[in-house]
Amino acid sequence: MKPIFSKIHARILGSVLFLLVLGGIIWGTMVKDNQNENKIVVESLLKKTTNTNTVKSFVSKAQDKILFLKLSGLTEASQTLDIETRVSGAIKKVLVSEGDQVKKGALLAELKVEDRLEKLESAKSFVKLREMQHEAAKRLVAKGFTSPISFADTKKNLSEAQLALVQAQLELSYLKIRAPFSGIVNAVYVDTGSIISDMTTDRRICSLINMHPLYLTIYVTEKVYEQLKNGNAVGVRLADGRVLEGKIDSISLVADPKTRTFPVSVLVPNPKHTFPIGMTAVVEVPLKRQRVHQLNPSWVTLSKEGVMGVMAVENGLAVFYPVTVLDSSPSHLYVSGLPDQVEIITLGQETVASGTKVQAQLESLNLDGE
Repeated sequence: MKPIFSKIHARILGSVLFLLVLGGIIWGTMVKDNQNENKIVVESLLKKTTNTNTVKSFVSKAQDKILFLKLSGLTEASQTLDIETRVSGAIKKVLVSEGDQVKKGALLAELKVEDRLEKLESAKSFVKLREMQHEAAKRLVAKGFTSPISFADTKKNLSEAQLALVQAQLELSYLKIRAPFSGIVNAVYVDTGSIISDMTTDRRICSLINMHPLYLTIYVTEKVYEQLKNGNAVGVRLADGRVLEGKIDSISLVADPKTRTFPVSVLVPNPKHTFPIGMTAVVEVPLKRQRVHQLNPSWVTLSKEGVMGVMAVENGLAVFYPVTVLDSSPSHLYVSGLPDQVEIITLGQETVASGTKVQAQLESLNLDGE
């Protein structure tokens, strides 16, 4: 039996040795392969770090530019007035309709005379009577036939009669309601035959607005406030793209307590009533000249911290410059924060960081012609 077990043990031992040798060979091969792969990765990384990124660039030069503060507002009428009747009575006729353009002094409506002419004649007669009484008392007091007190009473009575006459004349003049200024009839509140009594609370006849000139109110900060003067020219850009010429009409001396901004009234000529009330407009207020760079918006990028800026080229390396946008147009930005002359990366700025080696292909661009 012993020889049989010895043979079995020998076979098992041989198999184990074979497996160990085979495993060693395989392990050695795997280690060698991993070393080769690591070598390739390291070489690739080294190659990348020594590569130079190719970008496109443009040499930008600072320029002096008058910047504009742009603030929104709504067009407002220069005058708005509800015209009321001062006397009671029936409306004889209404001579205007909504939308009518009228001149200052134009007749808008008229009330019926009724018994006012009779009252006027009566007041005139009463004045004559009081005048005669006063003259008689004057002669009597001169001769000592009446007291000075009686004479004073006649003088008082004459003054009251004269006042009543003036009131009667005014009532007649108030029957004709005229436009206090040139403008457009915005609304008519009465019709022919309407009755306005002494108890009527709403005594409006019509509403009149003056659309020439128009006004806009904008609100400026303390910093801008110091640069403004009455009469300064401004641009007014309407929502439909039209641009009007206006001027600063008044600057408030008192700031809004909540916003700490100052109301500024802007006047816009509107002689043909072309521009309506309530239209949105942007007032472009010229400020002092500043040194700025004109950029294409696509050149602007953000740093890792979220700061707006541009990538530039200096000595073959990419450099990040933070910028402040001072003004803009549909196709350009005007920024500060850059040297007077700087080579800005115009394409590829998103693929580089500060300190990255770059090879810049300089472009010649006409920004105004883009």
